Amino acid sequence: MRGNERTRASARRAARGFTLIEVLVALSVVTVALGAIGSLIAVTVRGARSMPARLALVETARAVVTGLPDRDALAPATSPASLPAIAGAST
Repeated sequence: MRGNERTRASARRAARGFTLIEVLVALSVVTVALGAIGSLIAVTVRGARSMPARLALVETARAVVTGLPDRDALAPATSPASLPAIAGAST
């Protein structure tokens, strides 16, 4: 009869449901998972917002590079006197 009583007791415990500790652990795991997902979404949105500014900077850099003369077309300066004067600069 001892074995029969043990199975009934374990069946009653199983039918009662979750303990408070189990519920708190599950709730903390869900909280951490949702926090990680929220952080990931925030980083993605921040990156998407800065994308147009980055594209504008790349286009500006390309325009500047396109306007530069070829390296072969530049003549090396031999002395400071051969350099062109810069407006507003004092020597």
